[in-house]
Amino acid sequence: MKQKYWVSFIIFLVILSFFVSLASAGWNSSTKVFTPGEGQVVLYDNYCSGEPFLVLGIGETPDLRTIGAPNVQTANWNDRASCLYVGPNTKITVYQHINYGGSSKVFYPGLYCLKSDWWDNSISSCKVDYYYQ
Repeated sequence: MKQKYWVSFIIFLVILSFFVSLASAGWNSSTKVFTPGEGQVVLYDNYCSGEPFLVLGIGETPDLRTIGAPNVQTANWNDRASCLYVGPNTKITVYQHINYGGSSKVFYPGLYCLKSDWWDNSISSCKVDYYYQ
């Protein structure tokens, strides 16, 4: 009986954290930052705020050359990201080349400025997935 209670309690906490993360996700016009929710990653072209930015959800993106964003004139995010903002319970694996080739690196929930990092303007494909600690 106790095990059933704990399983139900854990499921409740997971569902609650999902809805809390959705409520906090979105664009803040005063700070010019898009806060990702669970299962989301934001790529920024210029540092870690402002436009242009691209929001990715759970899934695979084998070629960022074919990906555009509503706030970007061109449909090409290849070698463009200078910052990553990874949402809660989410991870992103980035790759140097299209189709998951070359070097790779995993980023976990948090804000990562790539300006002084080798990965600045070097991401060509990626995989976004859930990550539970």
